[in-house]
Amino acid sequence: MTLQARRPTFDWEHTPLHWIPDEPYATHANNTLHLLAPVFERGLIALYKEVLPRLKDERLRQELRGFLAQEATHARAHDQVLAWMREHGLETAPFIAACERDWQAFAGDTPPLGVPAEAWLRWRLALAAAGEHLTCVVGHWSVSTDALDRAGADPEMLAMLRWHGAEEVEHRAVTFDVLRAVAGPTAYPLRVAAMVATLPFLAGLWNRAVAYMLANDPLLRGRTFGRRDYQALLERGLAPGRAILEAVARYMHPAFHPDQEGSLELAQGVLAGMTRRPAL
Repeated sequence: MTLQARRPTFDWEHTPLHWIPDEPYATHANNTLHLLAPVFERGLIALYKEVLPRLKDERLRQELRGFLAQEATHARAHDQVLAWMREHGLETAPFIAACERDWQAFAGDTPPLGVPAEAWLRWRLALAAAGEHLTCVVGHWSVSTDALDRAGADPEMLAMLRWHGAEEVEHRAVTFDVLRAVAGPTAYPLRVAAMVATLPFLAGLWNRAVAYMLANDPLLRGRTFGRRDYQALLERGLAPGRAILEAVARYMHPAFHPDQEGSLELAQGVLAGMTRRPAL
């Protein structure tokens, strides 16, 4: 399968800040994608540009090029959403700057003191594969759920999320296959250990991102949110919830491969619909 970067445009002129009506918590729980994804995606682009010359399998090299093109397009699209948020009075730059510092400490270019460069590179590839597994799960949820439609989510913002989610499903195996190609027999213990590290790291960032947006939302005027709001979010199906933990358990199996995760058919159906949109 040849991966290609699609560049659909979206019109948020009439999209309200709370684009899931009367659901500020659910809105910002899903908005975390726009804060976290560009940091993750740009880190991946830098990492895999470094790795690309080392790959001998031409098929995998082509897949990785397509993956990089998709990730770069995603990052630019999320930047547009962040600009839209600023227009609505929600400034995210301070949080993103902190997130970038956290990412550099977690999986940046420079190895920690005493860690060999090759070992650090393989660990970063394992962290990336774990993160891409989680984005595939969230992507599948976005293209398969009807909960957001039933909640009256803004169609333009929903289309953007599903476009991104569908491409995450489409390129679900690339980082996993690159890890196996580079790390060889050490790939399995690396990917298990990396998932153990990645899940709490990203969960912590997600919680901080939601809290930041709720605290800085100009429409909420200091309204507070708690555990009941999170539980209600899951009960209404407005976030993937348990599906993430179940997917992590599948990832830990020695025979797992990402081709088993998500629905490529659903994803490609969404992407086929995107061809009707003007390109960036």
